[in-house]
Amino acid sequence: VASLRPVEKDLRNGAILGVLDVLIGFCVFHARFLAVGPEYGPTLADTVQKCYLHNMSRHRGPKETHIQHSADDLLGGERIDSLTAVMGDLGDRWSLLVLREAFFGVRRFVDFQRNLGISRTQLSTQLTELVDRDILTRQRYQTRPERYEYRLTDKGLDLFTVIVALLHWGDRWLLDKPLLRLEHHDCGGSVEVELRCSKCDESVDARTTRYRKASAKRKPKR
Repeated sequence: VASLRPVEKDLRNGAILGVLDVLIGFCVFHARFLAVGPEYGPTLADTVQKCYLHNMSRHRGPKETHIQHSADDLLGGERIDSLTAVMGDLGDRWSLLVLREAFFGVRRFVDFQRNLGISRTQLSTQLTELVDRDILTRQRYQTRPERYEYRLTDKGLDLFTVIVALLHWGDRWLLDKPLLRLEHHDCGGSVEVELRCSKCDESVDARTTRYRKASAKRKPKR
């Protein structure tokens, strides 16, 4: 959250708006597998939204601003935000990198460790946490000695869109030359992530969406 404050004046920059689109992907993941309550405290999304509202009102005028309410207006001070719950499940850089390897098809402990260059203790902790959160599942493939492989659950597979969105954002804004290209198995076409309205089927981004308070509150799934 602190890192967003110095760049508030630059929120019209495409990189920042791209980040907001990625955050929407986390919220889509939340809609299927998580719910949150006020115990999670202030959230990153609240800060992003407030900065975005402030910037857009200065540059577009109040009549042109699509998002018309702050998080406090919508939630009455309650921090009911899906991003907090998602980051509670994913948490840090290593979790995302473990998931990246899992989507590459890596399943065994030794392969995760070799590819990531991570210590056995740290990797064991990451894998255990992802299993406990039902993002990965352990399956035994050898009995003497016992050895397990790690496979994505339905909940884990649903993060694919988020991982791809992060890869595309990194390709566009962080790397001079992309290192990977995702292709469709059947036809070889490039894989892209696009947000679309479920009603009119138009493409949407952070500038053309607004927040509404959910009609019902649920407790976190664990």
